[in-house]
Amino acid sequence: MTDRMPSDADFIETMPVILRAFRALTAEADERLDSLGLGRAHFRALGVIALEPGATVSEVVATLGITIQAINRIMVDLQKRSLVRAELDASDRRRRKLFVTDEGQRIFEEVMADQIAVLRRATQARGIKGFEAYRAFLEVMAQADPLASRG
Repeated sequence: MTDRMPSDADFIETMPVILRAFRALTAEADERLDSLGLGRAHFRALGVIALEPGATVSEVVATLGITIQAINRIMVDLQKRSLVRAELDASDRRRRKLFVTDEGQRIFEEVMADQIAVLRRATQARGIKGFEAYRAFLEVMAQADPLASRG
């Protein structure tokens, strides 16, 4: 097998596959979130806070590549539902550190379980080498993210 760069046509033909894969990854998770009155934006913010306890709103904004206006609405919802709590930073009282509550963590884990199941099925079909290649490919794509350099 020779290594060749895919053609533009190969990349174009791959786009519908990417879209179907994303739908497969998020369909059950979106249904679960919808049943809770939450959306994907809520879950993304909840995920950043769950994976980076003590993150500030600015750090969540930078990680997600969204505006402060967009995160404010989401944060109000998450705090109103007692899924996230904010604590004053002891070293800088102008900043608030964000943490998921027990209920927020439970929801995060349930939604992640839906997505892990999809990834697990694909890994079982393609093997660990396929998963490792997929992850490495995504890491390279993430480095090329033009929003990642903004902050």
